Amino acid sequence: MKTRKFNSYDKIGIVGMNPTIDKVYEIENFSAGHVFRPHTEYSVSGGKGVNIARTLKILGKKNQLLLLLGGTTGKKIKEDLKRESLKTHIVKIAGSSRVCTLVLDPITHKQTVINEIGPKVSFNEIKKVKTAFNEFIKNKQIIILSGTTPAGIKNDIYAEFIRICHRQRIPVILDTSGEKFKVGLSKKPFMIKPNLTELEYILDRRLTSLEQIKKVSRNLVRSGIEIVAVSLGEKGVLLTSRNGSWRAVPPRVKVVNSVGSGDAFVAGFAYAWTKEKDPIKALRLGVSAGTANTLTVKPGHCDKKDIERFYKQIKIEKIN
Repeated sequence: MKTRKFNSYDKIGIVGMNPTIDKVYEIENFSAGHVFRPHTEYSVSGGKGVNIARTLKILGKKNQLLLLLGGTTGKKIKEDLKRESLKTHIVKIAGSSRVCTLVLDPITHKQTVINEIGPKVSFNEIKKVKTAFNEFIKNKQIIILSGTTPAGIKNDIYAEFIRICHRQRIPVILDTSGEKFKVGLSKKPFMIKPNLTELEYILDRRLTSLEQIKKVSRNLVRSGIEIVAVSLGEKGVLLTSRNGSWRAVPPRVKVVNSVGSGDAFVAGFAYAWTKEKDPIKALRLGVSAGTANTLTVKPGHCDKKDIERFYKQIKIEKIN
């Protein structure tokens, strides 16, 4: 029997240290302070890294997830990902992986999300994660650092991972928020993908116009980050590189669920980038995947035919 190597060159590596079981409820006219009975309810393994991996698999790109899993919830996530044939490298932890709750209102199209913080990891478990990361990145084309981390992990963890990848000449997409995002920026990842709220957080000020967002993005590029892609919701994505700024605007669709659309964008961008290194084509595919994701109730379960259909409909304009 031929042994499969731990790593292979054509893989994208995704670090998703805080996966979850998403419990989703569809409730019409949901509001706080009342008793409701869900119209529909289900659970699905999720988290930003898992959503990215799913979308990459749909696109036909090999990828591998580095995950921290523990407890009954972690066991369920492991079983789900195995059933979906998603390749993983799992670091076992003592604490139980988290459960998050999403309430989708099909009438108002509003979404309520309650994200648990997750387990607290020990010093020895953090050492295991760092050891695993050094092995995990070997021969990877690109590394995606996605989402939050469990309690006990310091804010400089992603900065440390970026520094390690720099030494191996592996580009990094940083897709997180809060202090870990702010500290990670100091090590100049290849690409960042903040939404407007996340960008405002690191700047500690409001951004009220496209011109302001473009100016801030160009300053970040001048600081050493090659690509800055700012999510503007239904208004699309503003991408800035050393060659200028472009905005990609998706077609109007009837949104079913927008959770995971940013993750789908990252997957589409990474897929296209590893094939052609063309930021505009990568931007187009990223927005296409993000748009396709809004048509599905379950995050990361978009249809490849929808991605291909939207790819032709994305409008891209150069912002002078």
